[in-house]
Amino acid sequence: MKSTVFGFLISLAIYSPLSNAVTLEIDAGELTGAKGVIIGGISYDVSFISQSCLGLFSGCTNFLFGSQSSALAASTALEQQVFNDSSPVHLNYDTNPQFTTNITSSVEGYFLTPYVRVGPNGRDVVSSAFVNGVGIVDSFDTSQIAIGSRPFGWGTYAYWTVSPVPLPAAAWLFGSGILALAGFTNLRKSRA
Repeated sequence: MKSTVFGFLISLAIYSPLSNAVTLEIDAGELTGAKGVIIGGISYDVSFISQSCLGLFSGCTNFLFGSQSSALAASTALEQQVFNDSSPVHLNYDTNPQFTTNITSSVEGYFLTPYVRVGPNGRDVVSSAFVNGVGIVDSFDTSQIAIGSRPFGWGTYAYWTVSPVPLPAAAWLFGSGILALAGFTNLRKSRA
């Protein structure tokens, strides 16, 4: 019985699920990004940045989501987890794109996740984009935005980073319990 309880406690500490609630980053009423966006079981942070592709993505070549399928997954996560008007916490950023940083249009905003596509004409930088009120637009030709310039008021880059994963509280509790158990065992041995 003791080993069953001990095994359960170990499983609970090791396999405690990560919270998948997205935290919106808001500055002066504008949505600037989000933390904890889950894509393929991994937590990412995203910032909406209006900068040149050259400056933001190390010469417009270094993309976190380098393939079409992964960029589509990132854009879909934006649609489902960040721009989700069904939640009262999200303040209707989907239907009101002008409340997002770098977006001046009240009609639509393009949130570009770039990737590289190699085609018959060589290497193209294209983007999967979440567009407010429209959905996902794939293979959005980023050459429409000069590589050395910033997106216009209707678009911004989604700059993704992998979220740091904090050690869950259960691990600290489990560790202190193991230390206490080891101390108690040593105390018993020293008295014997």
